[in-house]
Amino acid sequence: MFNNLVQKNLKKNIPAQPMSENTPGNIERDYDQNSVDEEIKSVKNEYDEFQDQNK
Repeated sequence: MFNNLVQKNLKKNIPAQPMSENTPGNIERDYDQNSVDEEIKSVKNEYDEFQDQNK
């Protein structure tokens, strides 16, 4: 009973946060596919180098 009251009050008292400008929809529009592909290749190369060093 007490827990239910606390949970209801906590939910009421927590202010809603505005949506971030970096929502997935905006991220898709902000980056062109080439820059995304380049970033993926870069991360894969770094990962491969890391794997090679730790064999």
